[in-house]
Amino acid sequence: RRGSVKLMILGVMCVQNAVYTVGRTYSIRNEHVSMSEVLLVGEMIKLVVCGCVSLQGDPAVSDVPGTGLERLAWLLVNSRKMIIVSGVYGMMNILSFVALLYIGSTEFIIIAQLKILTTGLASMLFLSKQISTTKWRALLLLVLGCCLVSLANTNNASESTNSRRLIGCSLTALEVTLSGCNSVYFEKVVKSTTERVSVWERNFQLAILGVFLYIGIITYNIGTSDKGPNLFDNWTLFTFFIAFLAASGGLLVAATLKYADSILKTLATAGSIVLASLLGNVFLGELMNMDVAIGSGVVIIAILNYSLDATPAPAIPKAVDQAEHRSDVEEQPTNIGRSGYLVVSQSECEDHI
Repeated sequence: RRGSVKLMILGVMCVQNAVYTVGRTYSIRNEHVSMSEVLLVGEMIKLVVCGCVSLQGDPAVSDVPGTGLERLAWLLVNSRKMIIVSGVYGMMNILSFVALLYIGSTEFIIIAQLKILTTGLASMLFLSKQISTTKWRALLLLVLGCCLVSLANTNNASESTNSRRLIGCSLTALEVTLSGCNSVYFEKVVKSTTERVSVWERNFQLAILGVFLYIGIITYNIGTSDKGPNLFDNWTLFTFFIAFLAASGGLLVAATLKYADSILKTLATAGSIVLASLLGNVFLGELMNMDVAIGSGVVIIAILNYSLDATPAPAIPKAVDQAEHRSDVEEQPTNIGRSGYLVVSQSECEDHI
């Protein structure tokens, strides 16, 4: 039965990622809806679901005191550490929506995989983590695959279209850079805190802050617009479906942490690339030729090579290792290892939040 649950999660993750990327591309280009409104509804859905789950916490995974509404009040009061994380996630979401106005969903989902590279570099710079030679080779392969897909689209587009694509690629690159830095910052926050908070409760905190953020953006847009308030203008059932997909990304985190492993999440990512390419070609008329297919395949191989690499990381100097050992003895243990490996699975889950 557990194997069936894993397969179901694999399918849901794959479909959610691909359909959400292609679906919001269609929505913002054809329905002309407010991206802030879509994201606000998504955060509200996530807030309700995570709030209901967080009402009754599990003492085995959470130290949040009280019961019922007392728990939610404690999470709200103690959500200060998540303000920066939530703000950066909000910026990333808006950047991705704007980027999809300029580039296709296939190119976007391929370039977005560079978050593995940015997370690895940020971990080296700020957490002093080590990356094996095999992982460096996989990162180089990842960059080459992204370049191949991008060049294929460049060669088949006009000069004016390529100018727009440059904007979209730049925005996507900025988003993945923020993703890598935010993942490392989130890890530092988790390691520095003493209380245990479940993933549902973290999602609740992020959803609260996200709701305030998007309400502020919408209020600002209304105040600076000459047309007056037009909330939920041009919304359709499909738009609500996109908002639900936006929320489901965060809700899938709990399931992936409980049932999934790195292999499953890697396969889901690879499957979403293939599915998004096919859906983009069928429903949006996006480019699908041999160059794109080869580039997508190279990216998938790079992700598999990176995630499944079992090569030991470069050895830590003895003096540093002894100091690290003393630190382990003096500090309270955490569930984040100090092995020197780059942990990608956590950052992948955080991008769904």
